[in-house]
Amino acid sequence: MLKTVTAFNLRKKALLYEEQQTRKSDLDASLSVFRLSIPDNCPLWTSKTALAGEKPSWFHKDEPNFANFAYLKTATDFKTGSLIIDIDRPVADTIETIILSTLNAPIPNLIVKNPANKHVQLIYCLKNWVCIDTSNKKGNYSAKAHAFYKALKRHLNAIFGGDDAYHNFIAKNPYSEQWDVIGMRSTSYELYELARISELEVKSTTFIERLQSKQTDTALKQASDVTVGKGERNDFLFNTVRVRAYSLYNKYAKDWTRQQFENCLNDFANELNATKCNPPVQPSEVATICHSITSFCYGSFGEHQRFTKSEISEIASKCGRKGGKAKGYKYAQQRQQARKLHKMGKKAKDIAEITGLSLKSVYRAISVEKPTKNTVQKLVKKTIKYHEFNPLFCVNSYQCSVLLKKELRSNSHFVCERSEPNPFLKPLNLKISNTQTVKLFNQLNI
Repeated sequence: MLKTVTAFNLRKKALLYEEQQTRKSDLDASLSVFRLSIPDNCPLWTSKTALAGEKPSWFHKDEPNFANFAYLKTATDFKTGSLIIDIDRPVADTIETIILSTLNAPIPNLIVKNPANKHVQLIYCLKNWVCIDTSNKKGNYSAKAHAFYKALKRHLNAIFGGDDAYHNFIAKNPYSEQWDVIGMRSTSYELYELARISELEVKSTTFIERLQSKQTDTALKQASDVTVGKGERNDFLFNTVRVRAYSLYNKYAKDWTRQQFENCLNDFANELNATKCNPPVQPSEVATICHSITSFCYGSFGEHQRFTKSEISEIASKCGRKGGKAKGYKYAQQRQQARKLHKMGKKAKDIAEITGLSLKSVYRAISVEKPTKNTVQKLVKKTIKYHEFNPLFCVNSYQCSVLLKKELRSNSHFVCERSEPNPFLKPLNLKISNTQTVKLFNQLNI
């Protein structure tokens, strides 16, 4: 009996070890796919509080320090190679069962779990990068591909109950030991493959319909008797607080400090969060939203608001005085002086010191005075059946001399006029109106 129990325990340990090895190999394969779907150099943060105000640390993805940071940005300003679903619900213990039991749920490459609050992020790696730069600075933006990417993300958020307001591409670093990571798939996805598995239905709607629905949703969210649920809370807080922040900045920016302004936004955002969001957003996320809005107000928005219209007009007129004909006329006397000095035998370096022009400007002024070389085209003899043509002077006058080897036939269409006593030298007057003569001129390639 003792031997049987011992053998059973050994077999159980062997199975557990084999399962651990299988999970480890699956995780390594999934991480290698994820590594290909992120940029070479990524911004990294140590904690969630660091996301609110600290500058990121930049590391290459192959450096050993890359795993010391808890958060990373998985996309650049131009492209993304992954699709991330952020689930702000405690489903870490049952997420594998949810994925396998849902028919239209595609299996993610990685599952990143937060052991503290049981929140989960699902990472889908893409075979082809998707350009997200709407300004099209590099000329490879596709509006259809970007719209398809966003529609697919909304559809997967609806399947898993993800956060629709998550759009900044900052995710949990799966290489960090702070998270529990599970590898489920070792090959990346195509967008159409994810759409086929998740049964995404594409509906064509007009622009007016989309605009009306957007305005209706905004009005409903701002109504006093409607609460905002999961997936829309961050977006609602951001859009509502930023509109209020712009008016506050215009009124009180000169009297308030930046910290006072941010504290005011925090109070307003926390009140909205407590009364309109169900369940409320975490205070750290509210602080991040308010800090982002404050940075914008005291950054690019504040730069535009600092000047009046008359001051902006004066600045623009000063910028317009940098070049043009007026600047060229300003240095006309110096250039004329440079030419005189050059004729006197002065060197370009000395001329630049005397006139105050740059060395390049001196060379440009001198080059105008240099005579152009008269290039003479070499005479090339060309034979066409009965004639040997020897051009004697400028082709631009549309005349050439013909040295005949044989007399022209009486029925020949060429027109020759004998103007010299030498019977073998006959000038040929080429007229543009004579098509036969033009054809002959083209054959000569003169």
